[in-house]
Amino acid sequence: MLKSPRLRPHLRFVPVDSETIWLASELEDRHLKGAAFRAVLPLCDGVHSTDQIVDVLSDRFEPANIYFSIIRLEALGLIEEAGAGPASLAQMFYDLLDPLDVFKVPAGSPKSRGLPLLPAVREGCVDGKSVARPLAVRLMSVGGADVKELAARLDRSSLLEFRGENSVDAFDPDLLTIVVTPDYLEPELEVLNRRALSAKAPWLLLKAAGVIPWLGPLFLPGRTACMECLLDRLRGHRRIESWHMAQTNAASSLRRSCAATPHSLDVACGLLGTELEKLALGRPSMLAGQVVTVDLREPRITEHSVCLRPQCPACGKPGPGRSAGRLPKDPLLLTRRAKSGHRDGGERIREASATNALLETHVSPITGAIGWTQSIEIGSGYFGHYCLCSWPSSSRETPPDLSNTRAAPAGISMGKGRTEAQARASGIGEALERLSVEWRGDEPGVCARASELSEPFIHPQRLLGYSQSQYRDRAQWREKNWTSYVPLPFDESAPIDWSPAWSLTEGRWKWVPTSYMFFNNRKISGNNFFRGDTNGVAAGNCLEEAVAQAFCELVERDATAVWWYNRLRRPGVDLESFGSRFVDDLVRAIRSQDFEVNAIDLTHDLGIPVFAATSHHPSKGLEHTLIGLGAHSDPRIALERAITELGQSWQVNEHSEMSKIFERSGLQTADELTYLTPDPTVPLRRRHDFSYAPTDDFLEDIERWVQLLRAKGLEILIADMTRPDIGL
Repeated sequence: MLKSPRLRPHLRFVPVDSETIWLASELEDRHLKGAAFRAVLPLCDGVHSTDQIVDVLSDRFEPANIYFSIIRLEALGLIEEAGAGPASLAQMFYDLLDPLDVFKVPAGSPKSRGLPLLPAVREGCVDGKSVARPLAVRLMSVGGADVKELAARLDRSSLLEFRGENSVDAFDPDLLTIVVTPDYLEPELEVLNRRALSAKAPWLLLKAAGVIPWLGPLFLPGRTACMECLLDRLRGHRRIESWHMAQTNAASSLRRSCAATPHSLDVACGLLGTELEKLALGRPSMLAGQVVTVDLREPRITEHSVCLRPQCPACGKPGPGRSAGRLPKDPLLLTRRAKSGHRDGGERIREASATNALLETHVSPITGAIGWTQSIEIGSGYFGHYCLCSWPSSSRETPPDLSNTRAAPAGISMGKGRTEAQARASGIGEALERLSVEWRGDEPGVCARASELSEPFIHPQRLLGYSQSQYRDRAQWREKNWTSYVPLPFDESAPIDWSPAWSLTEGRWKWVPTSYMFFNNRKISGNNFFRGDTNGVAAGNCLEEAVAQAFCELVERDATAVWWYNRLRRPGVDLESFGSRFVDDLVRAIRSQDFEVNAIDLTHDLGIPVFAATSHHPSKGLEHTLIGLGAHSDPRIALERAITELGQSWQVNEHSEMSKIFERSGLQTADELTYLTPDPTVPLRRRHDFSYAPTDDFLEDIERWVQLLRAKGLEILIADMTRPDIGL
């Protein structure tokens, strides 16, 4: 029990009535009910002893009641031992640092949210009270970074035991090493990361210079991500610089952040000092596993979570790469996945808002798999919502492709949806999808000639389907149109990379050419027989959902190719018969701007509804036609997808791009382009013309599709391209 209790110095109280007392701190306030509390608290002034308080109140309360009240007030963190003298302003500040509850956590009580305390934090005992001993820290400069200002601040703190600067690059698990760097891309940091991991020593990064100082992460080997995890994302966001450094074997980064003032350095160093004192007190720090940026222009503090990558070559376990050698032994199992009741724009296992909440951690221009997002609303909202997202490439071996075509792995994705949340989930999902299909070299596979494979495989010619004339005239095709790329004829004697894919039709693994599935493999491996694209690549909240989305996309592309390359006249669609208010409003909005809009039924022998929504202005001709495509077992969803994609084309203003494609292909006259309009000789297709049997589970859909394709003599294979550090 306290001998001489006093109110904790950061608290203030106001008596409200005979039974109530109100307490307040800088951060929050509360009320205490009870006549004993109301009487005892004003006497907790550091002057009265506990026994004296009992004597003063003995005519009103039983002694046991008073003793119990004092014990209870201490347990609540409202009073403390008065000690030798008055509390310092610093101690009052430290008492307020704990974000959990400024009333309930007594000073010196180590409490951490999420991560354990640093190994260097030790508890001692002073005057019978548990206190944290000073945290031992030292400084290390990388790239000539100035550490004088920070050193002076660390040396002044009573909670830190400053061990000075160190240039030996040795790490001690009982010391927190603070590395000050002009840039997080400094090559020396990779070396320091390996040494810290080997020593199992904590360390922390700081870039104090610049208008946006960077603090952290605090690296805790075995518990947080490491520097290599951070660099994997950061290099992708600064790809040109990273590529240049790799090509020139640069000894330093560009060191962009060189501007600073004494006041700007004060902000960065002061904030870091406060976080270190939190660690010394056993409090949680926002720097653990995060980069914290301070934008001094606004000002604004932003936290950037660093993902611990299970496949990290420094702190994790990389994939087997080409050394896998054999196909997987275990089958790829799909399970039942119930669909949510929310069906606007498609079918998912959860609503878009819930998906976004799970994916937001991937958005950061420093540590994220996605650099930035931008929401767009077209017109009055009839066109739905759209979201632009950037995704980085991690390849430093190949020159950055700045064209951002569909064959480039790094660039901009655009999500669409009837609501802003749907558009954001769509955009983020597509960006993560594109990033996930970039070949990195640690994916399981084998490099071999087709004749050397002893296990089942899909021969490249079955996938490519090019004719001899296309191979012969590939240069002329290339000159006509960038979309008409034809690779080199496959060379049977050439070793290529192969990746495993699971045949849903036959229930077994098969090898498939890696370059047919992944971006970048063609450039890195050197073969030019394939060109990876995004057809049949999809993301989902679960594997079954992703398979369903990917399948519908392949059906869409297949039916579109039959229509497009053969220039077939196909039936039109009676839009009003589908009873979609979204479609009706959007069509009305387009027609109000004097544009024609139609839907064409592209459904082919598979019987799964596929639609093309088209729009053009009569004064510009059919070569300026915009097109949106959609496929789904539910014909209404298929139509809404096509209409939404038409709005997406409208937003990015593809009129001119489409006219260039038609011009290069030699199709320019109205008669040659009439297939872009409905066939007027056949009746419009109405909603009831399309059969649809709803299901409430994705696995049931997939099983139906497998049977459908088997009946058509088609095989369906899937490759799970989920990245362990992304999880989508």
